[in-house]
Amino acid sequence: MLARRLSDNYRYTSTGAMRDQITLLMPNPVPLPDGSPGTPVVFAENVWCNIQMQRTPQEINSTELVQSEVFWWVTMHYMPGVNSQMTVLTGAGAVWFIVSVATDPRQIETKILCRSVNDGGSE
Repeated sequence: MLARRLSDNYRYTSTGAMRDQITLLMPNPVPLPDGSPGTPVVFAENVWCNIQMQRTPQEINSTELVQSEVFWWVTMHYMPGVNSQMTVLTGAGAVWFIVSVATDPRQIETKILCRSVNDGGSE
């Protein structure tokens, strides 16, 4: 008799849906001589992932500045060591801050919630 197959009711992202590439950057462990943080170090490069907007952009209007904040879900294959002190560099060159990192119970996928802020300046 075969053992029953257990289901954890977790929906995994298909590999075919991972069409975007990102680079994960971690803080430089060695500070500059003046004490400021050094240039970020590449943790993982050309990581295939699926990027989806988490909610509609939020805009804050002030007298001369329009600032927008957008949250993104980045889903990739399981990668140990990813944490919220890292940043994400997208293929388009945008830098996103990692808010939280979640891994499914079977360690198949890593989901990262990222935050991007447009300060209203010219790009």
